[in-house]
Amino acid sequence: MLASWAALTACSKETKISVTDNTDVYKLDAKFDDSRTAGVREYINDFYKPTQVIPLASGEVNHEVTLPDQTKFWVESSEGELHLKFDKKANSAEAYTRIQAFSKGLGSVATGK
Repeated sequence: MLASWAALTACSKETKISVTDNTDVYKLDAKFDDSRTAGVREYINDFYKPTQVIPLASGEVNHEVTLPDQTKFWVESSEGELHLKFDKKANSAEAYTRIQAFSKGLGSVATGK
């Protein structure tokens, strides 16, 4: 099985966002300046309202998220980092499209641009 890999544009030297997208899984790994952590957490929570994916005042987070439409993904977050793992076979095509859209919008939030 061939895996496709795509890297989203890193807009600064402190920010790196990469996506691994193959037939089974969609993974997002983001590293950014620690000062952007609250903004990134607000972005993911706003994007997936009404579900609070990551409590804003939390330290490290590592858990599975289940949205009201039964979309499931794993999220891990700490200061300056966000990691998502989305099982494509366990979720709908619409859920996959939403997580791709989330990933595309993350760059501007993580860089502040």
